[in-house]
Amino acid sequence: MTIRPAASEEVDRIVDIWFDSAEHHAALEPGRYHVPARESIVERYRSGSQYPAEISERITLVAETETGVVGFVDAWIDTPFDPMHQPMRYCFVADLAVAQSQRGSGIGEQLMQAVEEWAKTHAARFVVLEANVHNPRAIAFYQRVGYQPASTTLLRWL
Repeated sequence: MTIRPAASEEVDRIVDIWFDSAEHHAALEPGRYHVPARESIVERYRSGSQYPAEISERITLVAETETGVVGFVDAWIDTPFDPMHQPMRYCFVADLAVAQSQRGSGIGEQLMQAVEEWAKTHAARFVVLEANVHNPRAIAFYQRVGYQPASTTLLRWL
């Protein structure tokens, strides 16, 4: 398997995998997640708007096997907005997705290792991400590869 930056011609396959993840999340918590129109996500990746507009250091890495792209990770480098936080650079992982047929085969771990290496080359001090509390498999995966809870996000429906 090869982990490398995504190429523009791979958008359709990345979007296929993104939809595997969206369907999974919508099933876990349908009140919060849904599966949007495919065209909107294709445009999102074609235009680069999977990242915040003000972010310049960003990457989408793909995992490729002999069958093609089987996973991806979207990440960027940022600094804390809250002045109480130490002013250090960090890497935010916005999306990690592996094709449903390939989950559990080590692809996610290799993508996370690659994004960590990318983050180090951009002087990031840590990597941060969010995992939904209704997704214990994802939480167990992240903890298995060395991530630990650092904060709790609370939600109240209005």
